[in-house]
Amino acid sequence: MYLEHLVPTSLAAIFSPGCLVKKLQHPDLVSFGLLANLHRLAARGVFEDVDAIVDVGANIGQFAFMAHTALPSLPIYSFEPDPSCFAGLQRTFVDHHIEGRCIPLAVSSKEGIVNLNVYQSTANNSMLQRKGESAVHVHQVRCATLDALLNDELSSLSTPFLKIDVQGGELSVLAGATEFLKRCRYVMLETPLVASYEGSADVAQIMSFMHSTGFACWEIVDVLRKRKPDELGILEMDLLFVRKGAHHAG
Repeated sequence: MYLEHLVPTSLAAIFSPGCLVKKLQHPDLVSFGLLANLHRLAARGVFEDVDAIVDVGANIGQFAFMAHTALPSLPIYSFEPDPSCFAGLQRTFVDHHIEGRCIPLAVSSKEGIVNLNVYQSTANNSMLQRKGESAVHVHQVRCATLDALLNDELSSLSTPFLKIDVQGGELSVLAGATEFLKRCRYVMLETPLVASYEGSADVAQIMSFMHSTGFACWEIVDVLRKRKPDELGILEMDLLFVRKGAHHAG
């Protein structure tokens, strides 16, 4: 249960001091809530049947770092198309001895060359146009589908944990992953409740798609709220889906 409006966020450190230390050491890589929840799920044995993590929309490796901290034995395959972010991603892998690969590709529903909108905050980079904000510049980048990658970089994976955070393009990634999803036990999706990008899917569409492909929403692992104290409301959530009928702990 989220108690943010009842309990000061600072008190969370009492219950997860190791995550607080990581946040203080690596503020650019750690979301305290997400890291704490990944540790909690790992301690419950949730991911014990997973053989790798596939990280779509890696940026500079924030999720890769947190996943490696919580699940250090798993290789991570991180996809990031923006050249400057990709350089940061490679540094994160090297500096923190993360096993796996950094792959300079966008992932979507089609293969080829696509336009990537690069914004002032690279966390907002997307193939979609952000509402109310113009891109600083546009990169042409190579794009692949997860299904095509099953015959290449991801061919050895049997039970991966898939994470997708592509700023409004999550359904496009899923549309190119019909075969890949059959191998997945868990899928973590950034799911918007407020549409920040032109043409982005809403939470109902994402829920419907995941249900149709055999997944159930199982956990909320992180929440992004509006920042102003007088504004209540959730902007987006990281939702963890589990394959229906799959064994999972806890």
